[in-house]
Amino acid sequence: MRVTYHAQQKYIQEQAKNNIKVNPEFAESEVLKLFSEAVEEKPTSGLIIRKMKNDFQESDYYLNGDWRFVVSNDTIITVEINTFKPYSGLGIHKTKRRNKKWKD
Repeated sequence: MRVTYHAQQKYIQEQAKNNIKVNPEFAESEVLKLFSEAVEEKPTSGLIIRKMKNDFQESDYYLNGDWRFVVSNDTIITVEINTFKPYSGLGIHKTKRRNKKWKD
């Protein structure tokens, strides 16, 4: 499995948001370690929308906790924190209120 330079940089940026410094020399090995425990993401409305926005490019999505890995041709293309929100199917993202009920 290869890791693109872009994926390594995204990993470093995401960790920096949490005040975690990553030595660029070790970014690739850290990404590969996280990916080794990732599982393929199940099809959800959020994932389908993401694929549509990316013109249905051939890629697979994997999750390990909050980390998402986008993989194509045995290469990790990018790494990101999972930010999908529940999708109502009506073009509107649902948000939770304090009283734990969904609103459109």
